[in-house]
Amino acid sequence: MNTNIEIQVQSRKSGKSNCRKLRRQENIPGVIYGAGKKNAPLFAEEKVIKKFASREYENAIFTLKSDDKEINGAKVLFKDISRHPVSRKPIHFDFLAIDLNKEIRVYVDLKFEGKAIGLTEGGLLEAIVRQIEIACLPTKIPEFIAVDVSNLHVGQTVHLKDVTLPDGVRAISSSDLALVTVTVVEEEVAATPAAATPDAAAAAAGTPAAAGAAATPGAAPGATPAAATPAKTEKK
Repeated sequence: MNTNIEIQVQSRKSGKSNCRKLRRQENIPGVIYGAGKKNAPLFAEEKVIKKFASREYENAIFTLKSDDKEINGAKVLFKDISRHPVSRKPIHFDFLAIDLNKEIRVYVDLKFEGKAIGLTEGGLLEAIVRQIEIACLPTKIPEFIAVDVSNLHVGQTVHLKDVTLPDGVRAISSSDLALVTVTVVEEEVAATPAAATPDAAAAAAGTPAAAGAAATPGAAPGATPAAATPAKTEKK
């Protein structure tokens, strides 16, 4: 992990009005905390924050350069970057001060390597998680954790306990955490039409044969209904 990236920062006054003024001048307000340091407000140029506010530098270690002796030379990580909800421009950042000799916790990306056997068996490779939490010295933070999926058959899953971590790195996430699997690709089965028999088709069409069958319980399928017989009048 690169620990030689320098960022020029300056101390600032607290307050919303001062923050708005800094943004108008194309600067971004921020704060530094951690490693026994007192929370201190600061700012940096907007173009600098934009450059490093990406996943590429998520766990990079930065060295601060400032006229303020309290923060000059501090080693930090980008802990958080707030963005405008519409423009997505950075509007505030947090620096976490770190001690290079003390272990810290960070999230690291997983990189799935190899071609799973299950793909030739008709399966589909599915990533369940893409990051895990680890603990290590700041200088030991890996760029990614490699996960070999080459021997994965359909229905099989790689768990965190199956992965070999780099030296000096230990997992905080559960060892039983499922990382990636090969799932079965299910074929869609066409629905069977409801009108599968001649009588059902006739009923759907509203033919007399269907009507008669429906009107006369027990009548043979397709039988013609008997004509109605007028009732006889009893003579007295």
